[in-house]
Amino acid sequence: MSAVWKSVKENDIDKNGFMLCSELEDCFREHYPSELEGKSLVFYLRKFSTDHDKNLINYRGIMKQIFQNTAINQIESKSDLRAITPTRSVLASLKADAIIPSTLKKEELKSALEENPLAIY
Repeated sequence: MSAVWKSVKENDIDKNGFMLCSELEDCFREHYPSELEGKSLVFYLRKFSTDHDKNLINYRGIMKQIFQNTAINQIESKSDLRAITPTRSVLASLKADAIIPSTLKKEELKSALEENPLAIY
């Protein structure tokens, strides 16, 4: 997934966090051609469009939602929260008030992720 975001940032010429729907879809298709064959991302991407132009997409909102959903799916698929505890380098980069998942119950972690989606990264 990081290759997709690298591609998105390279294609964002203005570096303003917005891209055309077709450009953003092309970035995803470049890295996931077989999974997206015969499918359209337009309806999903338009949820993140600007008010004044439905073809202009805020890709930072998409990135935030994908990371949040990935974290919740990891939690639900793991019976042991220690399996998703961040590495030392990740913990070092977090703020002092960061939440460490191994000390929380599943419900507490879900509520913490709603407040701060990147808390475990």
